[in-house]
Amino acid sequence: MNNHSAEPRPPTDSGVIEYVVKPDGTVVEIRGIWDDFARTNGAGGLTIANVVGHDLCDFVSGPATRLVYDALIERVGRTRAPIHFTFRCDAPDVRRHMRMDVMGDGSENVRFSSRIVSEEPRPRQALLSTDVDRSDVTVVMCSWCKRVKQDDNWVEVEEYVESTGLMEEERFPQLSHGLCPECAAKMEALID
Repeated sequence: MNNHSAEPRPPTDSGVIEYVVKPDGTVVEIRGIWDDFARTNGAGGLTIANVVGHDLCDFVSGPATRLVYDALIERVGRTRAPIHFTFRCDAPDVRRHMRMDVMGDGSENVRFSSRIVSEEPRPRQALLSTDVDRSDVTVVMCSWCKRVKQDDNWVEVEEYVESTGLMEEERFPQLSHGLCPECAAKMEALID
């Protein structure tokens, strides 16, 4: 059986990643498997020690994605009503489906709690690697569904790489993050 066509499976580590932010967006506390998760995903410099005390949006890529996080903090901080949504946090060799719960923490702060729901192996996608040479060209990836913008469509990474002949290039484009129209509409509905 081809391992890359396997059904989604429960994660091997079902740990939770939590971070608490003040109303101004400053990260004041991180709990759970944060450091291990960052290391596993090629972001070893994003340790708890390097993130606490800084604005959450310093670590969020793309202005549209930053606006969503700011809106989540404002909405939950104001109403204290929790927001729940699913998203993907892919690695080069795995599609990772996650759930995020955003809620008050009993004070004025807002707690983000995410956990892996399932993981699905796939052939390694160098476009998602942190250790490849990058060109000056930038492509936009949706922060929530991880599809890549190609012309007027949003497609999976594999389809983008295949249709653009990216594997034949010496350098890969830089990745920026935004929101596809479908995910933008879902997040807007949740926040409103």
